[in-house]
Amino acid sequence: QKGNILYYQGNVSQAIDCFHRALKIAEKADKKHNVAYGLQNLAAIYAVQGYEEKAMDYYEKSIQLHRELGNKDGVALVLNNIAYYYINGKEYVKALEVLEESLVLEEELKDSIDISNLLSNIGYVYKLQKDFDKALNYFKRAVDLQQIIGADKIAVSTTYKNIGDIMWEQKEYEEAISYGEKSMTIALEIGVPNLIKNSSELLTRVYKAQGRGMEALKMSELFHEMKDSLKNEGTQKATAEQLAQYKYEKQKAIDDERNKHILAIEKQTREKQNVIILAILVGLVMLLLFLVFTYKKLKETK
Repeated sequence: QKGNILYYQGNVSQAIDCFHRALKIAEKADKKHNVAYGLQNLAAIYAVQGYEEKAMDYYEKSIQLHRELGNKDGVALVLNNIAYYYINGKEYVKALEVLEESLVLEEELKDSIDISNLLSNIGYVYKLQKDFDKALNYFKRAVDLQQIIGADKIAVSTTYKNIGDIMWEQKEYEEAISYGEKSMTIALEIGVPNLIKNSSELLTRVYKAQGRGMEALKMSELFHEMKDSLKNEGTQKATAEQLAQYKYEKQKAIDDERNKHILAIEKQTREKQNVIILAILVGLVMLLLFLVFTYKKLKETK
């Protein structure tokens, strides 16, 4: 949990260090379940940071443990993450293989939410391959299931938009508008700028293709408005991360200075104590010498 907080604050190196320490603790305690998810967390961070080979190494170790433990859900989740690695590398055949394997596991687990997400992900890969018939088949299966289970509205809006893209590619413009508007309605309802941006971009293309200039202009303006909004959000997020890092460094500097001050006081205290002890010892020696001298004098007098 601490690692996640540090990561979202922008303290990536500290988050990675935290996850590594947690992983070592889990390994020492032989808690394989925790080790598997710990490896998975590190893989996800390395993937986002662009260290894809390192991420893949951690994913493979994680999935091996999940398989040993018989944790189908963990295996399916890692396979889905590995698919993104292949998609980024444009290795679409491999991406489809791991997604299909993940889908089989989720169907065995009867997890409808994950099944709908996987159907959508598979459709997206076929869309990238420009195999629009297969893509459409998976997207429609995904959206049908999403409506049955009352899925997350972001997922539904995204699927509608993907179907609209395919309709546009196939020059089925009225269908493209229908799905684009469905996507837009949900996007506006939940107020997600990125979804509004994507839907308005689709509708801009379709309206232009139909020669509907005014409607295309309206959607284009909305697209740029959302794009600027996201840019500002990105700037705010970056600023917040920088502020969090600044606060951490400032607090660390204060703590370091405080520690130095405490050490200096302790040093002064020790030095004073040493002086006092030395003075006492000198006093005791002088007193002893005085007593010896006095004793000798008394003895001589007698």
